[in-house]
Amino acid sequence: LHEYTLVNFYAEWCSHCRHFHPTWVEAAERISMKLDFVDADDQPQRVKMLKVNCVDYEATCREVGINAYPSVRLYTRHLKF
Repeated sequence: LHEYTLVNFYAEWCSHCRHFHPTWVEAAERISMKLDFVDADDQPQRVKMLKVNCVDYEATCREVGINAYPSVRLYTRHLKF
């Protein structure tokens, strides 16, 4: 299980998103579900990294208040950011 999820909200047509993509992929390959981080309670935690295409999932992105791309948010297991 993972306590934290780092989400990259993007749009395929966005030039900033295309420029950021290689950085995100490299970070995800190194970090997502691989490294343990220590939380505020001194407990080891893992971070899952995900991408959400806001063109395909427009309603979801609107629901969480995404209005610029790329937007990166860290969510807890309880969907708080």
